[in-house]
Amino acid sequence: MKTLAGNRSTSMSGIYLAVLFALLFVIYSCGQNDTNELSDRNKLVGKWRAISFQGKGEKFFYDSNRKYILEIESNRKLSVYGEDNILSGPYKGWNGDSLSLESWQMTDVCCNSDTANILFQFFSVSAKFVLQDKKLTLISEKGKLELRK
Repeated sequence: MKTLAGNRSTSMSGIYLAVLFALLFVIYSCGQNDTNELSDRNKLVGKWRAISFQGKGEKFFYDSNRKYILEIESNRKLSVYGEDNILSGPYKGWNGDSLSLESWQMTDVCCNSDTANILFQFFSVSAKFVLQDKKLTLISEKGKLELRK
């Protein structure tokens, strides 16, 4: 009888160890995702120059003399620079490959061009992103915007 009880105790210890290792693995994996997410977020920080926009069957290429800039800051602020006006505000809801945008403010220095209006309207909805080296592609229901660092 002692032998049976001893084996039972040993097998229970094995189960406890297996559960403990599984729990440690889950905790470690969660920590790795946070680290990877932070690393991905940091890769987005900086100034991105718009190179093309496609929406509703139309494709716009920006004039090289005009610079439409998207600036993503580490403090979760995003700014879009048109010719004369700036659209800016916080972003939230980081979820893997998408950004949810919060309240926005826009300067009203002068009239926006049609291209600047299209660019500003693009940021009125959430966008998924694809980051490849120094190329950032944002995709939303408004269209597809490509930028370079």
